[in-house]
Amino acid sequence: MAGKNTRPFGPRGESLLEIKLKQVIELSFVHEVILSTNDPVCVDIGQRVAGDLLTVDHRPEHLCLDTTSLSDLTRHFGAIASGEYFLWTHVTSPFFGQTAYKRGYEAFLRAINKGHDSLLAVEPMQDFLIFRDKPMNFGQPENYWPRTQDLESFHRVTSGLFIGGTADLLAHGARAGNRPLFFEVTGPEALDIDWPQQFQMAQMIASSGQYLDE
Repeated sequence: MAGKNTRPFGPRGESLLEIKLKQVIELSFVHEVILSTNDPVCVDIGQRVAGDLLTVDHRPEHLCLDTTSLSDLTRHFGAIASGEYFLWTHVTSPFFGQTAYKRGYEAFLRAINKGHDSLLAVEPMQDFLIFRDKPMNFGQPENYWPRTQDLESFHRVTSGLFIGGTADLLAHGARAGNRPLFFEVTGPEALDIDWPQQFQMAQMIASSGQYLDE
């Protein structure tokens, strides 16, 4: 969806990028905010909203292609980030706001004391799922259609939050380590905007004003 990050979205005409920057620059546990882009419109918005609080990474063109490997992009971020730990988020998760970031950060602090090395936001999915024409979590002969609440739950990775060691980004090209904590989110917090229909639906949610937590 072309221009989705910079077109008017919020109830006051804010773009997704503007909303996200306002959310993260106020987080007390974030010491450097990096905006990685090759879009001059994004750079202008970033500098207007965040000013000196923002570091702009003019992303190399070879990392902006449809064929770009996410592992290569991840290693690039590992090379430019300065902190021991990273918090990675996407502007396409507008309802994952300050409250959710704080909950996730606090969960990560508890998790590393229990042997976890990273955290990623996930949405639990407890529904009838099919993969390659075959049931994934239902279809047993003795009980083909179990109750929904009895189904095995799966997780969908959202774009709201990834936290981990910066060195792991560079070494492994992955945003999650070997022992990630799955940080569950639901409802609007789990929404990621990829398609025009999702953009329109999210705009309707945003128009209420109650889910945009800046």
